[in-house]
Amino acid sequence: MLLTGRPRQETRSTAEVLSILDGQGEYNDSGTLITTQRALQQATVWSCVRILAETISSLPVKVQRRQSGQWVDTLDHPANRLLTQPNDWQTNHEYLSFLVIWSELRGNSYYLKTKDARGDTKKMFPIQSDDVTVSFSDNFSLTYKIQDGKQRGTFGADEIFHLRNLGNDGYMGLSTISIMRNTIGMALSTEQHGNKLFKNGAQPGLVVTAPSATAEQIEALQRKIDDKYAGSTNAYRTMILRGDMSVDTLSMTQSDAQYLETRHFTKQEIAAAFGVPLFVLNDTQKSTTWGTGLEQQLRAFKTLSLQPRLNRIVQTFQRELLGRNERNNTRFVFDTDALTLGDFRDRMDGYRSGIESGVLNPNEAREIEGRNPRDGGDEYRKPMNIGIEGDENAIV
Repeated sequence: MLLTGRPRQETRSTAEVLSILDGQGEYNDSGTLITTQRALQQATVWSCVRILAETISSLPVKVQRRQSGQWVDTLDHPANRLLTQPNDWQTNHEYLSFLVIWSELRGNSYYLKTKDARGDTKKMFPIQSDDVTVSFSDNFSLTYKIQDGKQRGTFGADEIFHLRNLGNDGYMGLSTISIMRNTIGMALSTEQHGNKLFKNGAQPGLVVTAPSATAEQIEALQRKIDDKYAGSTNAYRTMILRGDMSVDTLSMTQSDAQYLETRHFTKQEIAAAFGVPLFVLNDTQKSTTWGTGLEQQLRAFKTLSLQPRLNRIVQTFQRELLGRNERNNTRFVFDTDALTLGDFRDRMDGYRSGIESGVLNPNEAREIEGRNPRDGGDEYRKPMNIGIEGDENAIV
């Protein structure tokens, strides 16, 4: 279908408009306002976003050029400086974390680019996604309107670094907390239910019977019990009764009994939305289909969760940080080897096999381990009993 060039118009209720103006959030079906900050207060949302952001930002990023048919690390490329320190106060780790956090939560991450006289990007400054409005104009170009109290104005696509999450319109990423607002709202409501249980003494209910008490005495007794025995800090205190008073506890209702089950269900749903397996969230209550051993599970996490995000990021680097004439011979690479490295013995066995078969040389193995090269370590060993038929130099 051909795009018309104009963004679609959406009708919103007054409550939705006020929520967007107040906190860039949306109401779920139960009437709970889900803003970015409110969503981050939910434990599973925070854990998923934190794990994804910290894992991706801990991976080294390389800029490589194609030379003589090989990809070679290029330390002097201007993009290296931007990735190392995009501005005066952010590090590489903070820069990547910001990109991942906002793209995961709101579907889009933005940096404002400043350029020198030649048009090369000198610095990039973070802009919160909630402060940016993107428009798709009649001439098929994007414009970015920023209103954050510090930087205001309208900018072209060449002035904004824009990382998109999975999207359905071609120019904007989808907001995870907007799509999952009902599930996140349920999780928040469930946590509030648990907090109320603990606030009231972590007991499902307490019934005090006082047959001869007047209405005024019952009201005073209610206040006294709430002040002295309610709350988790007052739980299990000894209650002293007088006269014909008696106390009984109500059994836990079916709704209360399903509290933990509901919490675990919403945890599964939110984790699945972010593509984070439960074992990464330290949840090992049930068996996992991500693999039998930790190494297999981490490899599956890398392949199914991290790799699509890394591909999206490096392709955005290509578009935003490279000129058109160098995009075919320059690339960005995340070093993900550390994610799937085994223990020391397994690594040494793997290096030995690679060196003996001629796939690796000793210095390449040393580089993976973070060690300096040694003299003579660049030579590849020729495998024993393997050679081209008729080659007099073959080792047999």
